Amino acid sequence: MRLAPLATLAAFGLTLSACAVKPTAMDDASIDLRASSDWQTAFGNQQPVTGPIDLNEAIARELSEAHVSPLLAALATLSREEHEQQPLHKSAD
Repeated sequence: MRLAPLATLAAFGLTLSACAVKPTAMDDASIDLRASSDWQTAFGNQQPVTGPIDLNEAIARELSEAHVSPLLAALATLSREEHEQQPLHKSAD
């Protein structure tokens, strides 16, 4: 029974400390630089389209190393619990 006031005080203190965070806005130049860098990272190694593409070539282009590596790197950082929460995860159990 005596823990309730202490827990309430701790929760209140945590709530107030969250108000101390001050985000900083990015200027237009840094946003443009970041967007350009992200675009180059995502599509820099992509082969240019020079003619019609059939389904097999489209799938091969999408699964190229440039597209799959960032996805695999992101998935590698997930813990098992986070991975199991992904919507397309099928449990082996």
